[in-house]
Amino acid sequence: MFGFEISYSTAWRARWKALELIRGSHAESFTELPAYLYNLKCVNQGTRTAIRTHSIGRFAECFVALGVSIQTFLENLWPVLIIDAAHLKGAYSGTMFLEVAMDGNNNIVPVVFGVGRSETANKWTWFLNMLKGCIGEPRGLVFMSDRAASINAAISAIFPDAHHALCCRHLVMNVRSRDPRIKVYKTAYWKACKAYTTRVFNRMMNILRVGISEESINAMSRFARRLPIVGLIEYFREFQQEWYFIRRRKAGELNHPLTEWAQLKIQKRIGKSAMWTVRGIGYGRWEVHGMDRGAEVDMSIRSCSCLKWQVSGLPCGHAIAVAKKMGEKDCFHLITVPYFMSELYKATYHGVGSQDRDLSNNGRMVMDDDFFPNNWKKKCDDGVFPNDWKNGVWISSQRWEELWCVSSN
Repeated sequence: MFGFEISYSTAWRARWKALELIRGSHAESFTELPAYLYNLKCVNQGTRTAIRTHSIGRFAECFVALGVSIQTFLENLWPVLIIDAAHLKGAYSGTMFLEVAMDGNNNIVPVVFGVGRSETANKWTWFLNMLKGCIGEPRGLVFMSDRAASINAAISAIFPDAHHALCCRHLVMNVRSRDPRIKVYKTAYWKACKAYTTRVFNRMMNILRVGISEESINAMSRFARRLPIVGLIEYFREFQQEWYFIRRRKAGELNHPLTEWAQLKIQKRIGKSAMWTVRGIGYGRWEVHGMDRGAEVDMSIRSCSCLKWQVSGLPCGHAIAVAKKMGEKDCFHLITVPYFMSELYKATYHGVGSQDRDLSNNGRMVMDDDFFPNNWKKKCDDGVFPNDWKNGVWISSQRWEELWCVSSN
């Protein structure tokens, strides 16, 4: 454009320098991390953070759990955690660890996140151990993930009583990569995934066996994974703060006892069951026949032989047909769990995450010596740190306690 010709490598270095001027140095960001996490605790009550380092002070991994996220998960959400990891794309290689939950309106709610070298059993074990210190072991806790063996090993070690389920989306992607004919049997596959009874599940699986031979969290932000580590964590804090603000305002507009998603789900089932046949059996029991083989409903204990009512907490089409037969105007009172109620949805986003204070004036470093970046650095212009990871020795238990950045609140 300006009559100058430069090599590709020169243009790349210029671009890298420009991005560094805008976003800050990746190496310097690691030195700011302890102070940033300390200040994050100070202005967000109940927040827990942790940093683990190499023996010479080199960064290993970090963990961040905002107080408002932990409180929301323990008080207002299903005890279900969806866990996954995403590769960082900045000057330093590494992995972003993420755990989210789902609210009563079927939305993702971030719970905890962190950064480590790679997705190994050792890293996941440390990360889940930090999580356990925040949430304990809630009754009925369920983890959902892909088929990574490292995640399975870590869950078995730290949460042996929790149930570990596989993500249906990840599973179908794995099958599709081996046999594209899964597309033809997509309906049967998803019916098997959503089956509430073994009869339906086995019927769909038989179709799949005859017919064939045999990621949402990561997409939250591709751009953020290129940022320096402090900018990366700050992005997720701001991202979560914005989500809470938008959903808190949306929840304030609800005039119905249920969330919008629950309302739509029930309305769909009302329309589907409008022409179903209902016959009384006695003592609160009813027989319902519709498009399927039919089911038996017991209104006195709020159960149905299709199991959908008991498992999901939302009334199934059979229960709705019975309620209409009994002359009830709506079916919203048939919900058996509180997670779909608008009041609990409002409480989910009641908390507010505060902005971090200025690092330069109020920061406190948790280490006396220099805090080096990790040694898993990608090819870059300003040199490469020595690869001494395998020869290192982990810090002592006393030093471990000194590196903890856990709020006393």
